[in-house]
Amino acid sequence: MNSLAKEINDELKNSNEAKEFFKIKNAILNDKYLNDLLNTIKKTQNEMKNYLKNNQIDEYKKAKSYLEILKDEFMNNPLINNYIVCKNELESLLLQVVTIIGE
Repeated sequence: MNSLAKEINDELKNSNEAKEFFKIKNAILNDKYLNDLLNTIKKTQNEMKNYLKNNQIDEYKKAKSYLEILKDEFMNNPLINNYIVCKNELESLLLQVVTIIGE
């Protein structure tokens, strides 16, 4: 049974879906712009927490609007869109494998 599981694992790792997923994931991890954008998003979220804690509602609202712009920019990035598509394709493949094994 272990050898069969290893064989399935190897086949999944070598599938086009997995290769593309990990290629895009690597590209995202190495993309300076996206990493800077994520850091700005995190920083803005922390600022928002502090604004709420200090009852600075106007500053909180401004930061919230800015955060929405940042999130839109992140989600509309082609690498992120491709990542989501590949992730869904890989999850579908894994679900098919689980279904077949479960039968």
